[in-house]
Amino acid sequence: MCFDVDLVLQSRLRACYDLIKDANPDAVRVIDVGSDHGLLSVCCLKTGVCENVICTDIHKAPADRTRQTLLDYNLDGRFEVYCVDGLCGVLLNPGDVVVIAGMGGNTIVDIISEVVSRTSENVLCSTDFVLQPQKSIERVREDLSKLGFAIVEERVVVDRDIHYSLLHLKYSPLSKSITLEEKYLGPILITKMRDGNNEVINYFRHLRSIFEVRARGNEEIRQLLDSNIWEEIK
Repeated sequence: MCFDVDLVLQSRLRACYDLIKDANPDAVRVIDVGSDHGLLSVCCLKTGVCENVICTDIHKAPADRTRQTLLDYNLDGRFEVYCVDGLCGVLLNPGDVVVIAGMGGNTIVDIISEVVSRTSENVLCSTDFVLQPQKSIERVREDLSKLGFAIVEERVVVDRDIHYSLLHLKYSPLSKSITLEEKYLGPILITKMRDGNNEVINYFRHLRSIFEVRARGNEEIRQLLDSNIWEEIK
């Protein structure tokens, strides 16, 4: 019987699933950080996106819930669940896909900075990172670029009237700089806007309304609103 991902995942996590699948079609292992209910990992295993998963959660109840969900789907032997903070104690393997969805941007930066500090460059360069920050995505883009990550894909999705951005990052040991527009709007999304992607154009319009409120107490965002890029968004 065909496994229907759309019956299991809502739009936000479905978008994460699609980006995981596209990031590394040959992944052996997906590491789901902050797994909560474990349904994203279930879908990765049931559809053959990967062979095994590691799930982590800082709280015992969600970790237990994830473990039970995976057992309920008859996936015993294909997963490990740890009650830990982020990726603490988890060793990356070459070819892993790390997904962090539903956390704040500051927390995501802290988790990735910690694992970068103790992982070899060879392993990091072969690992794909799929991120869906709930907030502070501008810090994710800026800080991880400085740490050596390149943004290779960005997508947007609307789930229950809330806009979410997703990132696919790859590591290289060279720090990168991004412009103010790239920090807040995303380099790949800017390219998609210029290519006429209506989904991204609508997202940028939504962001501008948010920035107009935030600009009252933020000089950097006031500078962003003065950028010529808004003239390109019809």
